[in-house]
Amino acid sequence: MTASYFTVAGERIPLLAEEPVRSLGRTYMANLIDKSIASAVTTQRQDGLRNIDQCPQPRKFKLLDELPMIYSTCVFVYCLYECFKHGNSISWFPVALLFIFSITVTVVYLEWKEPVFHQVMYGALVACLVIRSVFIVTWVYPWLQPLCYTSLGVFLLGFLLWNIDNIFCDSLRASRQTLPPGVGVVTQFHAWWHIFTGLGSYLHILLSMQIRTTYLKYGPKVKFRPSKLVLFSWRTALSHAHSDSRKVTNFML
Repeated sequence: MTASYFTVAGERIPLLAEEPVRSLGRTYMANLIDKSIASAVTTQRQDGLRNIDQCPQPRKFKLLDELPMIYSTCVFVYCLYECFKHGNSISWFPVALLFIFSITVTVVYLEWKEPVFHQVMYGALVACLVIRSVFIVTWVYPWLQPLCYTSLGVFLLGFLLWNIDNIFCDSLRASRQTLPPGVGVVTQFHAWWHIFTGLGSYLHILLSMQIRTTYLKYGPKVKFRPSKLVLFSWRTALSHAHSDSRKVTNFML
């Protein structure tokens, strides 16, 4: 039987017997047997993860990971340094100062592309948060020290793991070639940095909310429970006819 061929713009489309077709992660061959697909997919996944592990992140994508750290920390700084003001007023001077700082860091980093510059600027913002937090829990609300130091400790643990990953990256990468997959993934310290940073930031947000709502006399209360890692709640007195009404709001991890 004579084989039929299809062409597109004068170019012949090969038969399955000549060239398998790959679509949606599967490879289709002329015999239509897919027993080898599972092992092929496993091999491709391992090769892909290995290439990702050995390939540095392109600078333009790295900026998308690093610059938002500056922006979000500026918001934390503003909230913590403005926690003792009255009402819902906005202090435009710190807003303008932090906005100019963010724009300056962005422009300089885009031109200079020096990771140490970003680390120093981010470290300066974190230092402002630490100094302000320690001052508040030492002189204003000492009973918030456990929450403050837990947040700081979790964040510093992530920071430590991040630096270990940066310094011993080659050694950790080589060890993953010999360790079982379930054990090797634990040595991804950069991933642990993101986990602990997220948890530390969450605890810091709770601390900031606790300080602000305490100052506004909303009756806040932070509870640590085994089943729910952190529970934050406050009671807000309603300034209406029913002065005894209470509104309870819960924030849980």
